[in-house]
Amino acid sequence: MVWAYQIVRHDLWDYDLASQSLVADIEVDGVSTPIVAQATKMGFVFVLSRETGEPIHPVEERPVPHSDLPGETAALTQRFAAIGLHEMGEDLPPIFALSDAHVTKCEEMLKGTRYAGI
Repeated sequence: MVWAYQIVRHDLWDYDLASQSLVADIEVDGVSTPIVAQATKMGFVFVLSRETGEPIHPVEERPVPHSDLPGETAALTQRFAAIGLHEMGEDLPPIFALSDAHVTKCEEMLKGTRYAGI
C-alpha cells in the first residue's frame, strides 16, 4: 500500500462509503493530474491525488457532536469536503419544497428531532 485516507471516522451514523471510487485524470492548473474521487452518503465528493493521497480540493477538519450513549467515545472531528458542502437549518429553504402542503408536512415531521449537523 502506498497511501491511505480515512474519510469517515468512527461511523456512528451509517456514513460509510456506499459506492466505488472513480479513477480519472483531470486538469489541475493546466497539468493533467491522476486522481481518485469518492462520493459519500453525506453528499460530499473527496478528490485525492492518486500518487500521494493528498486532497486536490480543500478538506476541513470540523468538530462534531459527542455521542450521548454511555460508554461510547465518538471521534472528536470529521472531514468535510468543499465539493458538496451543505448544512441544514431553520434559516435555509426547505429541501424538496414540492408544495406548501409538502413543506408543512416536512416541518411537522422534523419537530422535536435532534439535528446537530453532519
